[in-house]
Amino acid sequence: MIENIIEQIKASENKSKEIILDAKKQHSEIIEKAYSGSTVIEEQTKADIAKIFKDAKDSAVSDAGIEIEKLASQYKERREKIISSVSVKEKEAVELIIGKVFE
Repeated sequence: MIENIIEQIKASENKSKEIILDAKKQHSEIIEKAYSGSTVIEEQTKADIAKIFKDAKDSAVSDAGIEIEKLASQYKERREKIISSVSVKEKEAVELIIGKVFE
């Protein structure tokens, strides 16, 4: 009878060790799964950030191109106005000089 109890205790100890080992294995698997999941999320986040930066850069380059076109046309208009104004002033100056010479 005592031997039977000792055998049951040994069987219980062995069963407890199995349960503990199984729990440790499950614990390790859960942590590994969580870590691999976080790695996937981190890589996806990096890819998303790279895409956002690329899109922002592309948008900035596009906006800058549009602004350059606007400024170039404004510059051209102002240049033409200045040249026209200078031509008019030059003609006025020539006429004034000619008028003074022939007076």
